[in-house]
Amino acid sequence: MVSDAQLKNKLMKAHLEEILKGDFNHKLVLIVGDSDQGYVKSGVLKLSYDEIPESLRHIQLVNPTGNVTSIGDSFLFSCYQLTSFNTSGLSNVTSIGDFFLSDCYGLTFFDASGLM
Repeated sequence: MVSDAQLKNKLMKAHLEEILKGDFNHKLVLIVGDSDQGYVKSGVLKLSYDEIPESLRHIQLVNPTGNVTSIGDSFLFSCYQLTSFNTSGLSNVTSIGDFFLSDCYGLTFFDASGLM
């Protein structure tokens, strides 16, 4: 489990890259919205492909504070390496921006249960 504020830290991201290097079976459980330093601003979660470790293939989002109410435009747009994505940890999302997971050609599993 990694918080979005930790992932935003370049040293932490580099450390995660090193851990994940060559092993594409790791799943990142990303805790979003627990800090003002993360990827959630005014309830909108924004995350681009270049903000996650390149070798990461599986992501699960969780939002224990419940403050994520929207997913911004171009969320993980062109994140080619992503093969599975899980939103079960999001429970208060009421809107999703344009180009959500667009051009994620490697995506073979998507759990949208948190968006319903």
